[in-house]
Amino acid sequence: MEKDQGQLPDNKGWVLYRIQIIITRVFPRKDWKSYSVFVVILCAFTGYTITLCALQSHFVQGVTLPANLNVKIEGNKNEHARFYRYPIVPTFREDTSEYKLKVITASRLSGDDAPFLSAYEMDTATGNRLLHEKKLRVHTNQSLFHTNPNFLIFVIVLLTLVSICSGCMPVFAGYIYKLIDDYRLHRQQLLFAIACTFLVFGLLTFSYDISGIFKPERIIDQMNILVSDSNIIARSMFANFMLITPIATLMFLVAPAADATTRDVTRTKAGIENAARNLESLNKLLYTSLQILSIAIVFAVLASNYLRSSIVAVFTVEGYDIFPVTNCYVFGFYLSLFLAIVYVPVYYFLKESLDSLKRTIVVLKNETKNHTLPDGEMDDKWEMSVLGTIKIDNTAMDNFKLAFIVLSPLLTSFLPADKITALIS
Repeated sequence: MEKDQGQLPDNKGWVLYRIQIIITRVFPRKDWKSYSVFVVILCAFTGYTITLCALQSHFVQGVTLPANLNVKIEGNKNEHARFYRYPIVPTFREDTSEYKLKVITASRLSGDDAPFLSAYEMDTATGNRLLHEKKLRVHTNQSLFHTNPNFLIFVIVLLTLVSICSGCMPVFAGYIYKLIDDYRLHRQQLLFAIACTFLVFGLLTFSYDISGIFKPERIIDQMNILVSDSNIIARSMFANFMLITPIATLMFLVAPAADATTRDVTRTKAGIENAARNLESLNKLLYTSLQILSIAIVFAVLASNYLRSSIVAVFTVEGYDIFPVTNCYVFGFYLSLFLAIVYVPVYYFLKESLDSLKRTIVVLKNETKNHTLPDGEMDDKWEMSVLGTIKIDNTAMDNFKLAFIVLSPLLTSFLPADKITALIS
């Protein structure tokens, strides 16, 4: 008997069906939560491996730098002469000046022929050096991190940052799904939170594109140092910010969740107590999200510090700061501003929800003065016990910790990378 060919799934549907069967057998639906740790580790490992392979394939081991660096500036030549006292290279344009600046090479190892590290054997009896010697050949593809240890730290910090962001992405995406399901949030509220997140990230993007700054990726590409394609570093940093968008989105979703908690509260003791627990849970979720976000951003600031130190360790230009340290300070300031913009409005909205709950309790207490609710009486002792479970009103010490977390990117930008490297070594 022939099968009805019209009821057979097409090739695409059959493949998706088989994939679903395999996933269900490997990860049974009832045991999905037990595999969450595996998913987090897998995401972190994947981000780490992809970034490491991309960086390693673009490392520039041997560096050959010119003796002079020609800086071409367009504009009024008379104005240029006030700021530069260097030989002017003849140009054919009246509005263009070109200056020859001396390049100071801090670390240099180039060519295919590797240097020798020699160690002579000594005669212990006479103290004289023996004629034969031992030589250790170091090839140029093994020299990058020896001549520039700051770049090694930059790579490790960047890989750590990628691992943190990749591992946090599924965790906070799951929290978003749970928050929407528990508080019955609408799709428009989710879209609004996502829009707020990308608006804040847009602020960072616009600040980076400010004119008047010679960006580090242009230094790397034009001088052919560290990596052969600076887009690898830029894309890694961009991917990190995309991976932490669920954290910021979750923080913005706390506001509508708190509003739903106080708006739909049941006018009973059990309803009030449940609303108080929900507000405290949202407060803890908001604070934890801020801590994780600040950790990721601190690593981003550290990466920028060590990128600057890596470039300066290769070469400097006499009389011209090719990568000012103030750029790192500004980067840290903007990231602290980013944390404040995400956290502070939601925090005060959460406090407003607490005040709304307090007003609801006062109204219910006045309405039930002459009679008792089925689940008990609303007295002052009960009110204090309910409000005592919510830790939104911070103490002075809590405010200090909060300010330290928000300002941690700015404080990290002031850490001298060279001194940290010397301390580690």
